[in-house]
Amino acid sequence: MDGCYGDAGRLVPLGPAGHDSVQGLALPPALIRDYQQGGVFAVLGARTFDGVSDRGRLLGRAHPSGEWIEWLSP
Repeated sequence: MDGCYGDAGRLVPLGPAGHDSVQGLALPPALIRDYQQGGVFAVLGARTFDGVSDRGRLLGRAHPSGEWIEWLSP
C-alpha cells in the first residue's frame, strides 16, 4: 500500500493564501475566494485509485470540527 496514494495523503497548510485542495482536486474560484475571505473550512472530496490512475471529485465543504457541512452540486 505504501506509495499507492502518491501525494494524496500529504498535509498542506493553506491559510488565507490557500488555493489548492489537499486531495489535489480542482476548486472553483468562488470556493477559493470564500476560503480566503471568510475563514478556514475543510474541503470534502472523493478520490479513487486503481493502481494506474486516480480520479477525484469535489463533494462539499465543512467546518473543521464538523459543526456544519455544505454539500456542493456536482
